[in-house]
Amino acid sequence: MRRSVLMAAIVTLTACGKADPVVEPQPLDLPADPAAEGVPVGVRTVLANDESFEVWYPADKDATGDDDVISLLTYVPDEVATVLADVTIPTWTQHAIRDAAPRPVDAPVPVVVFSHGVSGFRTQSAALCAHLASRGYVVISVDHPGRNLATFAPCLFTPPAGECLLGGMFGDDPAPPQIDHMLAWLDAGVDWLDGLADTGNMGIFGHSAGGFTTTTVTNANPRFLAALPLAGGGDFTGDAETAIIGGSCDGVVGESQLVPSAPTTTDGYWSLAGAGHLAFSDLCKVDMGAVGEQLSARPDANALFIQQLSTLGTDGCPSYTPTASDTCSSEAFLDLETSEQVLNYAVTAFFDQKLKQSGPGLEAGAYAQLTKAP
Repeated sequence: MRRSVLMAAIVTLTACGKADPVVEPQPLDLPADPAAEGVPVGVRTVLANDESFEVWYPADKDATGDDDVISLLTYVPDEVATVLADVTIPTWTQHAIRDAAPRPVDAPVPVVVFSHGVSGFRTQSAALCAHLASRGYVVISVDHPGRNLATFAPCLFTPPAGECLLGGMFGDDPAPPQIDHMLAWLDAGVDWLDGLADTGNMGIFGHSAGGFTTTTVTNANPRFLAALPLAGGGDFTGDAETAIIGGSCDGVVGESQLVPSAPTTTDGYWSLAGAGHLAFSDLCKVDMGAVGEQLSARPDANALFIQQLSTLGTDGCPSYTPTASDTCSSEAFLDLETSEQVLNYAVTAFFDQKLKQSGPGLEAGAYAQLTKAP
């Protein structure tokens, strides 16, 4: 009898096949300080319907690999990359592992969308996006053709190296439709994010023109529960939880353009003392001023566009000098190590409170450099 039962069990197991292995959830054990790095981070580039999305996410605790390398040449047309072959353009790294396995979690984590600025690209603020992912978020960014680096790079040369398209500077904001496409991609189901991304709990933040996009998208789409424009933004009209952060030494989008929108936010306007426009990105690691000098020496240089590149691409970089203003009395821009730490704190603390209902949120006095406008 026992032999018959045993044989029946063997036959049953053989017929049904092996059971799927049980995947144990990995807790998100995070330091209390929002500025402190959390769990390992993975990053993937996804091509869907001819659009590229960059996704940062909590990675498996055993994920190994080198920090991912970012190059500007990835984000320009092939014609421009060919012309720039003899120009020295530094690369930099982000603290994320390319294509790492996603982390199995007890419960899905919030999703936060990032929108880049004029002449930017989807990984222009990778350090901030990766930090947020390390703290238990899925962060997604999409290129905005019409105002991204690929749109403007051909214009640096005469004749242009490809198509010089400037419609994104003067027409409607191209970013909201692209964000809608990204949301449609998420809603269609992404197998490797299944169980990790909570698409019903979403926030959005953006830099410069991406800050204005953040306002526009939040006003139009109640799906976004929290919004945080950086060095940009406008009046909010919906019910989302909101704040704006700007730099006191920003020579591109000055605080006088941002403070009037503070009354429309739930959490006010916050000033990062000594910060310029690019403190909210990784672009000071490239030194666009030095790149501009190399380009200026070329016979095919478009002097006007290269000057604009140098002006926009150095504001906030410590090796350059800020322009004195009513809000900027600093003789030097805030150092990048400090601005990165403060922004890691601010963005994480804001979204923790609004999307996770965790922590006190933005607090005056947490950092001397970050103050709330009266």
